[in-house]
Amino acid sequence: MKKLSEAHMLKQVSLFYTIWKARKFNFRVPAVAYLLLTSQCNMKCRYCFLECNRDQQEFTLKEWLAMVNVLTDRGCKQICLMGGEPLLFPGIEQLIDQIRGRKCICDITTNGLLVEQNLKLLKKCDIVMLSLDGMKKSHEANRQNWQRVFDALVLLKKNKIPTRINAVMTKQTATPVNINWLLERGVPVTFALAAGFPLSQKSLEKEILLDDEDVRKLYLLLKMKKQQGAPVLFSYESLDYMIHYPHDFKSIRLEGDYFKKKCPFGQQMFYIDSNGDFYPCAALWHEVSLYEPKNIFKEGWEVCWEHVGDLSCKYCFCVGIPEWDRLTSARGIMDGIRLVSKLKRGGR
Repeated sequence: MKKLSEAHMLKQVSLFYTIWKARKFNFRVPAVAYLLLTSQCNMKCRYCFLECNRDQQEFTLKEWLAMVNVLTDRGCKQICLMGGEPLLFPGIEQLIDQIRGRKCICDITTNGLLVEQNLKLLKKCDIVMLSLDGMKKSHEANRQNWQRVFDALVLLKKNKIPTRINAVMTKQTATPVNINWLLERGVPVTFALAAGFPLSQKSLEKEILLDDEDVRKLYLLLKMKKQQGAPVLFSYESLDYMIHYPHDFKSIRLEGDYFKKKCPFGQQMFYIDSNGDFYPCAALWHEVSLYEPKNIFKEGWEVCWEHVGDLSCKYCFCVGIPEWDRLTSARGIMDGIRLVSKLKRGGR
């Protein structure tokens, strides 16, 4: 166990150093890759639109295995497996073994419904991110199966699998009592804003997305809770970035210098969709006027990698922008290492 812990820490140090060096000397490297393995899912959340890709060609296991080699050969240090529901992907354990064999950090995001039958597999991952939006009433306003997801959290903790919660904040979930409940579960928590909706779903967007003032109130509350010792994963710098954000929380900025550096997304981190499309970030998912993805099946790695970094936007409302950039500082690197150690100990 000690050797495993030391090996993991070395991988984390390598990740943080790679991002620091790339940011410091202004070059691109695919350090963090988010792989959306499949659009198949055993939940139907109201703010998710994965069905848009379900009729398109998807990567096979063989192709994902080859992609892991491509990524790690080019300097990738962390691979985050997502979906849909990644535990539905055939050959998921083989893919995790491949990532680990390439000395790369392997994280996985799951809705929790398949945790019990996949405990052995999940123990191989460095971090499990569980999608849980809070108490039963809040969670089931936009998702389903609260009891099974909560049971999965208990099971992950019981088996000492490093776990964090990711809660999507909407008009139904961003209440003080619900946030308090999440922070009292004994594991670190990140809070995400629901992504923008496609044009066909703008009426639903108004029902779900938080108003700008409510977003600022949310991050003010999270800052206060962090000051009180709650396991809020965001740094104070990132929380302040959101609290003082001078624009609305839907638009993407094409000019200005609120964030004074180059956005890390598309430079050191990016997404590959299950159909082969490359995206710099989730914020540009439906912004076809700003970004039209290239597809690896049609155009190959080099074209896709160059294109994903050629962006017209300067910055946006994504809390990940200052959070990842913070790793350019010595303090950020040390905080990142401490965070990983905390997750390995179970969050407290």
